[in-house]
Amino acid sequence: MIKVHCFVSCVCELLKKRGVDHRPYYFGVWDADFAIDDSFALAYHSDEIDHSFFKNWYQLLYGIQLHEWYDERKTKEANIETLEYLVENKVSDHHVMVMLDLSLLPERENKFHQKPFPITSCLRRQTIQRNG
Repeated sequence: MIKVHCFVSCVCELLKKRGVDHRPYYFGVWDADFAIDDSFALAYHSDEIDHSFFKNWYQLLYGIQLHEWYDERKTKEANIETLEYLVENKVSDHHVMVMLDLSLLPERENKFHQKPFPITSCLRRQTIQRNG
């Protein structure tokens, strides 16, 4: 199953499926980091922004630790191999998350074809997070 959501909604999907009240997790959303890019446009991704607040808040509230699988030191190809390995060797109660910016996909002509529009795709099985 593939779900397309923002980071917060994606990690809450697991909670909702298990009947856990996910609403307290949204309390921090209004304080989420953002940046202004060189053209003075709103940006949700930058070198200064990560999801550490949301990862820590999730673990504090629900006891579930999110692990980052994407390694900035590796090549894109090596990271794709890691992603493929995680999906192919999935554990039934884990999930994989991949950060995508759907606005960068030119073939998409819908509400996602806007800038900025950061999106997370949740691939069922391995709960792992990739920053921006």
